[in-house]
Amino acid sequence: MIYLPRDLVYNLKIKEGDLLDFIKNGDYYILATADFLLEKITSQKRVRGDTKEGISDEELIVLKKLDSLRYKNRTEEVVAPMLEKGERAVLNGLINKRYVVPLKSESSTLYSINDGIYKKFLVKDPAAFEKFSKREATAHKEEKVRKPEEMRIEKIDQKAVTHINEDITEELRRNGYLVIPGVSEAESASLRLESEIRSGLVIGTRAFNKKYYIVYRSFMNKHSPAIISALREKDMSTDDIAKMTGLDLDGVRSIMFILSERGEVMEKRRDFFSLID
Repeated sequence: MIYLPRDLVYNLKIKEGDLLDFIKNGDYYILATADFLLEKITSQKRVRGDTKEGISDEELIVLKKLDSLRYKNRTEEVVAPMLEKGERAVLNGLINKRYVVPLKSESSTLYSINDGIYKKFLVKDPAAFEKFSKREATAHKEEKVRKPEEMRIEKIDQKAVTHINEDITEELRRNGYLVIPGVSEAESASLRLESEIRSGLVIGTRAFNKKYYIVYRSFMNKHSPAIISALREKDMSTDDIAKMTGLDLDGVRSIMFILSERGEVMEKRRDFFSLID
């Protein structure tokens, strides 16, 4: 443990969670926050004219070429012929910086653009994008008071509507989660929800039952804290969690499988979860 004097913390404006770098300079060390160093490096590059707020013009060209492809088609086989010899080296540099993340699939490699980089450099209408993000983040906080008769009729209507004929995005927005039975349906959903997935508004996982569980981050943020708090007291089944939260079983499983993928909970046996300390 390194103890920093209070006046040093105050003068450097260090906050909890900040990253610090110790740089050796002869017989002594220089202490600086990581944000300060990044800003200095970026400023120096900007003076030399080889960067656009942290990304060079060459890197931006490669990112735009990737963004011109739908995520499903952004495979190594498709991308490679699009890039000139020098641009392939630029792509490798973007991968090293984690600005582009290569995701391995069964048959190929898909190139995913970092959400922060996409939002900062590739969003064509930042104001509209921000407005959409805020709308989706608050949509599930608003609850409409309905009469018992209306709720009963709505449940009957929902049973009468098949998932096959339903618009995926509407179902997700209405419920806050979506369960997809197979690969082909998951590919279709990823195309429809590409912008939400990129921005981090939508997250998901593939469970051991081979189904895909997709949720809005706002849905997770609303329900997961209470579930985790309850699991600190005892292990719980999905039935117990459903009774506690008022969610149906698919909604509960969507949350639990994502928490399990994050390493926060463990499925001891089918539909029975415990908190990981």
